[in-house]
Amino acid sequence: KVNVDSITKGGWWIWDHANSEDEMGKLVDAAFKKTKYDYVILQDQSTMPIDDPGCFYDGVRNICEKVRANGATPILYCTWGRKTGSETLTNKGLTHESMTWKLAAGYTAIAEELGINVAYVGLSFTDVYTNNPTLTNLYADDLTHPSYSGSYLAALTIFTEITKIDPNEVTYNGSLTGNITS
Repeated sequence: KVNVDSITKGGWWIWDHANSEDEMGKLVDAAFKKTKYDYVILQDQSTMPIDDPGCFYDGVRNICEKVRANGATPILYCTWGRKTGSETLTNKGLTHESMTWKLAAGYTAIAEELGINVAYVGLSFTDVYTNNPTLTNLYADDLTHPSYSGSYLAALTIFTEITKIDPNEVTYNGSLTGNITS
């Protein structure tokens, strides 16, 4: 049995979620007072590890203190590079691959410092996007957010990080046809 809570707001940073004075930070604090969690999945705004690594690292440090005080295990959700053609890539002088690897490096650095695990969703995206581009479209029309298939792949990556079950052993695939991990 799994119970899931979500405290998210578009464009908000992990720093804000760790800040007890911020509207999202207040929601985080209230959730931790009300519920004892097993795992807390932490994701920052998708470009923060590249745009402002110091703020990203400080935010992760601060929120991890709260997660651990709750008795939960923090897991970082490493996001993906935008799809080729995204205005963000052009504006930042990045490619899908370079953005993905810069994000992975940022998440890896803070994870190693804090001794926490990372669900490398971005690397899963890159694997499928690069090696099986006709398998499925992982991106929504905005070239940034995940499609249904991309959301499934993200969930599968997080599930695998928590359970250590080989994703090829997972038979549930929602309404997808075929096997996204092939």
